[in-house]
Order: sequence, then C-alpha cells, then structure tokens
Amino acid sequence: MLESMVSPYLTSGRMRILYRHVAVEVETSGDTITSVHLQGPEHRVEVRARYVLDATELGDVLAVGDVEHVTGFESRAETGEPSAPDEAQPSNMQAFSWVFAIEYREGRTTRSSGRPTTTSGVRTSPTTGRGRCSG
Repeated sequence: MLESMVSPYLTSGRMRILYRHVAVEVETSGDTITSVHLQGPEHRVEVRARYVLDATELGDVLAVGDVEHVTGFESRAETGEPSAPDEAQPSNMQAFSWVFAIEYREGRTTRSSGRPTTTSGVRTSPTTGRGRCSG
C-alpha cells in the first residue's frame, strides 16, 4: 500500500528509498544533524537534508551522530507532563509513530465512512478517533 502511495514521487525522482542501508556516520552542526552517511550492500551514500527525522526504533541515527537525545520515558519532574512517570524509564521505548500527509487532493478528503471531514487531508477513525492520511 505504501509503495503505491509514494510511487509517483519515486518515478518523478522526488523521492528515493534506500533499502538495506544503515547509518555509519552523521555530520552535525551543534545538536543538528546536517547529513547522514549510509552504507548499503554495494555502496556508501551521503544524504543531506534540512530536517532529519530518526525513524529507527531505538534512535540509531542519533546515537551514531552523538547528538544530545533522550531515550524512553522522561520523568514528570523533567517534563512537567502530568501523565509522565515519577521516575525516568530510559529503556521503556514506544514504537515509532509520525503522522504525515503525502499529498493533498482537493475534494478527495473523506472519513472511513465516506462522508467528508472538516479537517483537510486527514481522516479520523470512527472507532479510535485517531487521524490518518487520506489519499
């Protein structure tokens, strides 16, 4: 499903997916990652971007770059969040989740039920209330 959604971007050259590559070096400016060097089965490639989102399960890119980051749950005292635990739990990792819209199509935004939504580009599950991209 995801491949069919991103296919137009792949064929137009606006997006490239590098399978079987791992981060081996990270360049930074302070705590900002400016590029990531990836090693693949046949070659090494450098990726430069204005914004780097580490979507690895355990923050692998952040660790390679030795940039300041926190893993797991921070304590209530550190964040001020009422639902945070009393004690920090650095090994308690939550799976990666990041909602993003790939494309907005005028007039194509619908709920799972087929009824139009009031939120542009995002539809909400009637059972969970969580948003997801429509296409």
